[in-house]
Amino acid sequence: MIYFLISLKINTQILEIAENTATIPVNKRPKTVMMGYIIAKNIVHILFFAVAVTGFGVLSFN
Repeated sequence: MIYFLISLKINTQILEIAENTATIPVNKRPKTVMMGYIIAKNIVHILFFAVAVTGFGVLSFN
């Protein structure tokens, strides 16, 4: 349970960092960076979801 909470905390910090990088004005970012950010954000969300699912799975099996 503690491990699960720690992993959630790390993931929320990663999401916060991703959100902070998104606040850079759009006209100062090239299109490729924007695409990279969108892909990275999706990957982070998928990872977050995967960790949440595996965390709940581990909790339910114990």
